[in-house]
Amino acid sequence: IIGTFSQINTPTFPLAMPPWSIYAAATNCKGKHEFALNLANSDTSQVLLPISGNFEIQSEDDVAELTFNVGGMLIPKEGNYILSFYIDGEIIGSRKLKIQLIQNPGAQNVQRND
Repeated sequence: IIGTFSQINTPTFPLAMPPWSIYAAATNCKGKHEFALNLANSDTSQVLLPISGNFEIQSEDDVAELTFNVGGMLIPKEGNYILSFYIDGEIIGSRKLKIQLIQNPGAQNVQRND
Protein backbone atom coordinates (compact mmCIF):
# COMPACT_ATOMS: atom_id res chain seq x y z
CA ILE A 1 0.00 0.00 0.00
CA ILE A 2 1.43 3.35 -1.04
CA GLY A 3 0.75 6.78 0.43
CA THR A 4 0.14 5.93 4.07
CA PHE A 5 0.71 8.53 6.74
CA SER A 6 0.72 8.80 10.52
CA GLN A 7 1.23 12.52 11.08
CA ILE A 8 -0.29 15.69 9.67
CA ASN A 9 1.17 19.14 10.31
CA THR A 10 -0.98 22.25 9.99
CA PRO A 11 -0.46 25.97 10.60
CA THR A 12 -4.08 26.49 11.82
CA PHE A 13 -7.08 24.81 13.41
CA PRO A 14 -9.64 23.66 12.65
CA LEU A 15 -7.93 21.63 9.95
CA ALA A 16 -10.02 20.97 6.84
CA MET A 17 -8.65 17.60 5.77
CA PRO A 18 -7.93 17.16 2.07
CA PRO A 19 -9.64 14.19 0.41
CA TRP A 20 -8.16 10.89 1.57
CA SER A 21 -8.99 7.21 1.49
CA ILE A 22 -9.04 4.37 3.99
CA TYR A 23 -8.50 0.72 3.05
CA ALA A 24 -9.29 -2.27 5.25
CA ALA A 25 -9.36 -5.98 4.45
CA ALA A 26 -11.01 -8.83 6.33
CA THR A 27 -10.43 -12.55 5.87
CA ASN A 28 -10.94 -15.80 7.79
CA CYS A 29 -14.44 -14.75 8.82
CA LYS A 30 -16.94 -16.58 6.60
CA GLY A 31 -20.51 -15.25 6.70
CA LYS A 32 -22.27 -11.92 7.18
CA HIS A 33 -20.64 -9.34 9.43
CA GLU A 34 -21.09 -5.79 10.66
CA PHE A 35 -18.10 -3.45 10.65
CA ALA A 36 -17.31 -0.05 12.11
CA LEU A 37 -14.42 2.27 11.40
CA ASN A 38 -13.98 5.22 13.77
CA LEU A 39 -11.51 8.07 13.92
CA ALA A 40 -11.53 9.41 17.48
CA ASN A 41 -9.54 11.84 19.59
CA SER A 42 -7.47 9.67 21.93
CA ASP A 43 -7.86 12.08 24.88
CA THR A 44 -11.59 12.83 24.67
CA SER A 45 -12.85 9.76 22.75
CA GLN A 46 -14.82 12.17 20.53
CA VAL A 47 -15.53 10.32 17.27
CA LEU A 48 -14.88 12.56 14.27
CA LEU A 49 -15.42 9.97 11.57
CA PRO A 50 -17.94 7.18 12.11
CA ILE A 51 -18.28 4.69 9.24
CA SER A 52 -20.28 1.49 9.53
CA GLY A 53 -21.86 -1.13 7.34
CA ASN A 54 -22.01 -4.80 6.46
CA PHE A 55 -20.05 -7.25 4.35
CA GLU A 56 -20.30 -10.93 3.53
CA ILE A 57 -17.56 -13.47 2.88
CA GLN A 58 -18.56 -16.65 1.04
CA SER A 59 -15.61 -18.85 2.01
CA GLU A 60 -12.64 -18.82 4.41
CA ASP A 61 -10.31 -18.13 1.46
CA ASP A 62 -12.15 -14.97 0.34
CA VAL A 63 -11.16 -11.44 1.32
CA ALA A 64 -13.56 -8.54 1.90
CA GLU A 65 -11.72 -5.44 0.71
CA LEU A 66 -13.29 -2.23 1.99
CA THR A 67 -12.35 1.20 0.64
CA PHE A 68 -13.69 4.50 1.94
CA ASN A 69 -13.16 7.91 0.36
CA VAL A 70 -13.29 10.65 2.96
CA GLY A 71 -13.79 14.32 2.19
CA GLY A 72 -14.79 17.44 4.06
CA MET A 73 -13.76 16.27 7.51
CA LEU A 74 -12.69 18.89 10.08
CA ILE A 75 -10.13 18.20 12.78
CA PRO A 76 -10.95 20.68 15.58
CA LYS A 77 -7.68 20.66 17.52
CA GLU A 78 -4.14 19.40 17.80
CA GLY A 79 -3.70 15.98 19.30
CA ASN A 80 -3.45 12.26 18.90
CA TYR A 81 -6.23 10.45 17.09
CA ILE A 82 -6.92 6.73 16.72
CA LEU A 83 -8.44 5.09 13.65
CA SER A 84 -10.02 1.81 14.83
CA PHE A 85 -11.53 -1.02 12.78
CA TYR A 86 -14.17 -3.30 14.34
CA ILE A 87 -15.88 -6.44 13.05
CA ASP A 88 -18.99 -7.56 14.92
CA GLY A 89 -18.11 -5.22 17.79
CA GLU A 90 -14.59 -6.63 18.28
CA ILE A 91 -11.60 -4.40 17.58
CA ILE A 92 -9.50 -5.89 14.80
CA GLY A 93 -6.87 -3.20 14.48
CA SER A 94 -6.05 0.45 15.00
CA ARG A 95 -3.64 3.09 13.86
CA LYS A 96 -2.44 6.31 15.46
CA LEU A 97 -2.67 9.64 13.67
CA LYS A 98 -0.85 12.62 15.16
CA ILE A 99 -2.11 16.06 14.15
CA GLN A 100 0.08 18.91 15.24
CA LEU A 101 0.36 22.67 14.93
CA ILE A 102 3.50 23.88 13.21
CA GLN A 103 5.07 27.31 13.30
CA ASN A 104 6.66 27.09 9.84
CA PRO A 105 3.83 26.87 7.27
CA GLY A 106 6.38 26.04 4.56
CA ALA A 107 7.06 22.64 6.17
CA GLN A 108 5.71 19.43 4.72
CA ASN A 109 2.10 18.94 5.80
CA VAL A 110 1.90 15.14 5.68
CA GLN A 111 4.56 12.81 7.03
CA ARG A 112 4.38 9.73 4.84
CA ASN A 113 5.30 6.21 5.87
CA ASP A 114 6.12 4.75 2.44
